[in-house]
Amino acid sequence: MEAQQQYTSILKMAGNAIMEAADIESAKIIDNILDVNTDPKKKRKLVITVDFIPTQDRSQVTMQVQTKSTIVPNEPIQAVLSIGANQKTGEVMAVEMTPNIPGQVALDGQVQESPKIMKIAIGGR
Repeated sequence: MEAQQQYTSILKMAGNAIMEAADIESAKIIDNILDVNTDPKKKRKLVITVDFIPTQDRSQVTMQVQTKSTIVPNEPIQAVLSIGANQKTGEVMAVEMTPNIPGQVALDGQVQESPKIMKIAIGGR
């Protein structure tokens, strides 16, 4: 009695390396979906490109596989700055706006830190 032929998927070729590469890119996509700094509604993509390169006599074919994921970039980070000049010194500055008055305790118990101040150099000063 002849043994039954076992067939497999193209993804299991190259010692399962193709499937492993797809799994690695899929993990990147899942990690990106779980990242709270990305837009949850935008789609992500996994692309598996398979090139078949036959020999001249067509007796063999080299298969080259490339996996690539397309993920969503982080959402832009925003800060609101109040800009102006120090009336006494003339120095131009930008002060980051804070949600509460410095030293004020928020409902969650956090104390508002003092705002960050950035000195602006004008004309190489």
